[in-house]
Amino acid sequence: MLQLYPNTSGQTLYTTAYEAKQWLSETFTDYLITFQQEFGVVDFAFIGDIDSDNYRYTNFLIDTDDDDPTAGNLLIPTTTNGLFTYIIYGQNSITNLDPENAVVVGEVERGYLRIFESTEPFNNDNTPNPSIATYGGQ
Repeated sequence: MLQLYPNTSGQTLYTTAYEAKQWLSETFTDYLITFQQEFGVVDFAFIGDIDSDNYRYTNFLIDTDDDDPTAGNLLIPTTTNGLFTYIIYGQNSITNLDPENAVVVGEVERGYLRIFESTEPFNNDNTPNPSIATYGGQ
């Protein structure tokens, strides 16, 4: 599962999108990435800003505080969070944001993405910390 934080620059998404190149009949130069919220109507689409694309992984650089989807950036407000499905398409365009367009060669990866409420790590302060005596059954 991928994860992102809203309104945050300098994030990286690691995927295995490169692997699908061997299964598609056409070659492609760019990746179109879409996010679709599982329990809502929030959808995003952007051209992936490729940092590395090799046999082991493909990683994309993304800022979620800038509205420039053709440069690999999205404006995701801090009020947007939850579970999303992501789909990565191979395409031959640096401007197309429509997965139905003829420049799209095919789907290369699909999975889940979680957009967290904040960059603060989750900390459950309600977890009891039993003493040794309690843990030992005394």
